[in-house]
Formats: sequence, C-alpha cells, structure tokens
Amino acid sequence: MKSLSAGQNAGHFVEKCFLVEHDELLIAYFPKSHQVLSLNQAAIPIMQALNEKGFTPKTSEDREFINALSTKGLLIREPILDSPDVQEPSDYRPTRVGLLLTDVCNLNCVYCYSHNNKVPQTMSEPVARAAIDLIIKNASEDHSIAHLQFHGGGEPICAWSMLQTTVEYFESRVKLEGIEKYIGITTNGVTSINRLAWLVEHVDEFCISWDGPKEIHDKHRPKRNGQGSYKDVLRTFNYLDKIGKKYWILSTVTADSLQYFPGIINILAGRSGFEAIYLEPFYQQGRGNDLDILDADRFLVAFRAVKKLGQEHGIRIEFSSARVGSIRKSYCYATDPAFNVTPSGMVTACYMRTNPQNPQDGLFFHGSYENDTRHFIFNSETQSILRSRNIDSLSECRNCFCRYHCAGGCLSQSGAIDQVSAYRCYISKELTLDQLVESLQ
Repeated sequence: MKSLSAGQNAGHFVEKCFLVEHDELLIAYFPKSHQVLSLNQAAIPIMQALNEKGFTPKTSEDREFINALSTKGLLIREPILDSPDVQEPSDYRPTRVGLLLTDVCNLNCVYCYSHNNKVPQTMSEPVARAAIDLIIKNASEDHSIAHLQFHGGGEPICAWSMLQTTVEYFESRVKLEGIEKYIGITTNGVTSINRLAWLVEHVDEFCISWDGPKEIHDKHRPKRNGQGSYKDVLRTFNYLDKIGKKYWILSTVTADSLQYFPGIINILAGRSGFEAIYLEPFYQQGRGNDLDILDADRFLVAFRAVKKLGQEHGIRIEFSSARVGSIRKSYCYATDPAFNVTPSGMVTACYMRTNPQNPQDGLFFHGSYENDTRHFIFNSETQSILRSRNIDSLSECRNCFCRYHCAGGCLSQSGAIDQVSAYRCYISKELTLDQLVESLQ
C-alpha cells in the first residue's frame, strides 16, 4: 500500500492481530506473518478498528502510524472474508503410522502412562506389514513421504527381531515404489552398542527419554530389577555423539525434578549429536495416577531459569506447545490423518491411549486389523469426531494468541474432544508470551 493522504481509509489487517498485555508492555502479534510489535495504549483503538471495520486516520500521527504498519506489509484495502482457518477434512489417506510393537519394557518408570498388561503382547508380522502397505500405497499415490514411527507402550527395542523385520520390509517396499521415507524411534536408550549401530544405519530420527542427572533419572526410570538406567542412557548419548548422529531428548518432569534442572546443562553442553531437550510435566495416567500433580507456576519458574542458562551454553530447552513460528491447525497426529497400531492390532489415535478396557481411552480407538482380509478396517464416525477437533472448533482457542501454535493442546490430556487442558493451556500461554517478549528484545 502507498502512503495515506488525509481522509483516506487505511483498510484492514492482512490477518487477525492479537493484542496481548504483559507487565507494562502492549504487544501486537501477527502469528501468520511472524511479526511482533510493541505499542502504547493510544494505539489500541486503531488496532481494534483495523481488526474489525477498518480505520480512517484523522491526524498526522495516525497517518504516520498507519504508514508504518503498511510498510511492514500488514494492511490491505479490502477485509479478508471471514472464513475458517481449518477447511473440511479431506479423505482419510494416512501416510504416517506409529507401530507400538510391544507391551514389554526393560524399565519400570514411576510415571509411565502405559497400563501393565498381565500377558504382554508383541505385534505380529502380518499386522505390521498391513499398516506399512497402507501408508506406502497412499504415499505413492499422493507423491508424499512414507513415515514409519516406533513408539511405546513398551520399549520398541525389546521387540528386536520384530523391529528389524519391520524396518527391512518398509525399506524394501519404499524402494520398490520409488518414494521417499522417514523412520523415527522413541526409545528409553537402554540397549547394546551393537543394536544402536544397526539402528543408526536405518533410523532417521532418535527421540530418547532422559530425565536429567543421575539422582533424578534413576529415581524416575529404574530398570525392572530396580537398578538405575542412567549409565545406559549416557552410553547411548556418547555413542551417537561419537558418530555424529542427531537426537533429541524428552524429559518427563515431576516436582522432584525441578532442583536438578541446572545439572542438565553441564551434562548436555558440547554434545555434537544433541539437538534439543523438551521438558514436559508428567501426566496423571497409568502408574502416574498416584503422583501429585506438578504445580504449574513452580514448573514455569524452573523452566525459565534453565532455559536462560541453556541459552548461555547453546542448549535448546523447549516445551512442546510453545512453538512460535510453527503454524498448525491441530496439536498432533491424533487428529490428523495418521494412526498408531497397538501390539494386538487395534488402531488408536494416540500412543498414550492403548487400553480398550479403560473408558477414557475409548474415544481414541478408530479401527482394527482384520485377520480374514489382512487389512485394517477403520471407523469413519470416530475418525470424523477426532478430526473435528481443531483451532476453529475449540471455543477457548478462537481468540487466543497461541491458537496457531499449541493448536488446542494435547487431546489425551484435555479430557474431551471439545475441551482443552487448563493446566497445559496456562503453561503454553506463559511460555509463548515469553517467546514474543524475547523477539522484541
């Protein structure tokens, strides 16, 4: 837009502007344009008008302010049509699958979300192959990447023979179709160097569970025999660093963890393979049901302190819902066209929800493997409900400055398809606001 003359309408914002007050700051945030402005109180009526009906400047100061916004590319003449950010879901054509290969685990973590089964199961080869065949068919037809992810339930590496067989089958099918692939694994990192060496040759992304210094890690994540697992995980880090393989870390936080946060920096500083560590408060599920919930404000104080320390040492400290710069319509793959398969062949939207006997898990199951046809059968009605959850359908998100980043937050922790977790919502807003303030500095 050209500079405005007297009496000329300034037009409208190119996108909705979110006005956020923080201490003595007034922040104007344009998430899609990735722009953050610091304003004074006098600008509020102008910003509100540009968000709604448009604005005609009356003074030279008004025109100067409008011209500054125009220079940043934030204004257009005609208002944007009031259309939803999220369009109607397309056909269900998943190109990503998470295989929960086994219920067996070599650890006995105190907060584990997984429900202990009396008779642990391991996935059969026909189930794994059917899931792979489905995503490769869709990826081939849609000219997209086929993504295979291993997660728990249990520890994927405990089903070693099945894991190798599955990876080799996936790689052979991808090569046959001539499409791109991506393999990821979430693991506790307690395994042999020989197995690590094989994984490095085949896996693109490693996510390793590690809870910090030895005292807290071994308390949280003991082996089945009661011994600590800290040394095993550090051996895995050291090996990946030595060969230059990238990995990121997921750290589950309880009230006991907070005092150990500073020790994270000394252990991770200088590691060549390390990319980022995500600090996530534990969730009361499975074995974690009996633990006291972590106070959100205490978590925030500790998180901010260790993040600042991390910045001084080049270490990325992250929280999964605070992701300025990432524009999303839904939080994760639970409400996107992807699926997870349990060891018994059930299809679940979330790797944390794998127990058909648990009423709270019922919403997440939307299909199963059929032995007769050797194919997966999906429940389209349940899929529609899951995929209806997005930033437009959640009332709490409609006018929230975080809406495009946390995107409603974790469905598993929200309690219902049309609700958000007030606990995670509060933390997400606080840490996202920190990122906005930091961008101004």
